[in-house]
Amino acid sequence: MQLVQQIEASVRITHIFLISLYLKDAISLALWRTYPPNTNYGLLSTIHKAPVLDLQWSLFSPLLYSVSADHTLAYTDLTTGQRIRKLRAHREIINSLDRTLAGGAGVELLASASDDGTVRVWEGGDEAGKDPVAVFELGCPATCVAWSADGATIYAGGLDNVIHVCGHFMNLDMVLK
Repeated sequence: MQLVQQIEASVRITHIFLISLYLKDAISLALWRTYPPNTNYGLLSTIHKAPVLDLQWSLFSPLLYSVSADHTLAYTDLTTGQRIRKLRAHREIINSLDRTLAGGAGVELLASASDDGTVRVWEGGDEAGKDPVAVFELGCPATCVAWSADGATIYAGGLDNVIHVCGHFMNLDMVLK
């Protein structure tokens, strides 16, 4: 398959969208067309200084959110290919990222999980602030994070083999074992 022959580094994660296939290798993000001729139409190589560990496409704007081993969360405008925001989001490697639309307000929220043992909630979009809107302490490195379908609850997994259930703007209120 021609697509596989063009990738020179290991692929850590893929996200498939109707328009494009996003592959990430080490530090750069390569953008590929989903349908033949499967051409590479963009390379975002100056977004992070360490391997990208997760990424999410904005739910309502042409932004790509990515987290990295360099402890940062980046917002990239896909119309220009330029990073529009880079947040020193955690004290350790950021392992996971998810996004949701909050309630009827139409505000996009991001949740990031890190080896520093925290899950942080951020406002998305190109005019978001630089500080988290909520921080949840897990007590161990957080390896994954996901929003519930209604955007009201965050589920986070850690090295303690427990799924932590967090309410937005509430402390950890329930732990499932």
